[in-house]
Amino acid sequence: MKGRTSVFQVVAVIVFIEGSSAYSSSECPICYSPAINVPEECQGISAEEVAAKTEACAEGKYCAKWSFTEDDPLPGNIPNQLLHEEDNAKYWCSAPQDTMGFNSMGGTIRVNIEEPTMTPSQASTSMPIISQTEASESDPPEESTEAGCGSGTIREGGTCVDCPLNTYKGEGDEQCVECAEGTVTKGLASTSADDCIQACGAGQYLNRQDKCKSCNANTYSDQVHNTNCTSCPEGTSNELVASKDSVSTCTVVKCSPGNFYDPEIRACSACPANTYRKEESHQHEDCEPCPDGSTSASGDSECVAKQDEKANETEDPSSGMGVFFSGILMCSVLAQVL
Repeated sequence: MKGRTSVFQVVAVIVFIEGSSAYSSSECPICYSPAINVPEECQGISAEEVAAKTEACAEGKYCAKWSFTEDDPLPGNIPNQLLHEEDNAKYWCSAPQDTMGFNSMGGTIRVNIEEPTMTPSQASTSMPIISQTEASESDPPEESTEAGCGSGTIREGGTCVDCPLNTYKGEGDEQCVECAEGTVTKGLASTSADDCIQACGAGQYLNRQDKCKSCNANTYSDQVHNTNCTSCPEGTSNELVASKDSVSTCTVVKCSPGNFYDPEIRACSACPANTYRKEESHQHEDCEPCPDGSTSASGDSECVAKQDEKANETEDPSSGMGVFFSGILMCSVLAQVL
């Protein structure tokens, strides 16, 4: 006689951090992910624009927060250019079970910044039942993953943790396997050799569509297997350089007379009217106002005295009339003589 029993499907619980930024699962940042590559839309923009770029998490995912302190800093193998500096944290949309491996990497991980429940470490020993399905008693039980954990994870210190970057672990693998030379993974916990993708060369980065793209203006990449580009040092630019494959392509911007250095665009712009700048090869961020009684056009390197308004006045029309009538009189006299 067949009986019935319950096979439970469980997921990790969601958690909350007091004092976190005003983000939510409907407005979760896309630029502070722990992923290896910087999203294309997050490159070459201001910090305010970076913070404002958000997305709604897909069903089953929540806005996770991974925060750090001076005593418990960001792991060295995680890109630090994607860090919310004010909160000293990373944010991204993640399925609850996908955050489990972060426990062993330091910092404090919270699965969802909106709900006050528990951390992933607590969830690993006390996970709530959120749904159930019925199955026949004669059905064989699921194979235990106690020995090998699941794909993309390995057991360390009694806990399943994610395989590191540039490795994967599929079914049947006992350890995380290094990707083939010249290939990389986009993140942690890769589960197949198919997750190892061709790495981009110097002067390029990997975009969100797994395509190699040239570094944007004022950024560079000097790594052979690079997945993001680095901003040029302040005051330098490589906008006109074709191959942005080294920091040496970022040269100090020097402006010519009649121009000023604009740090927002890392380029020179013409001085406005009634201002000037006469120095050669400079990096001044403004132009000098013209002295009283002088003026200049846009882009001028010096000011000139304003012209006397009286000198610009038109000649008295009556003086021209005198010449006109004098001409007529002369013509009349000549006609009589002839």
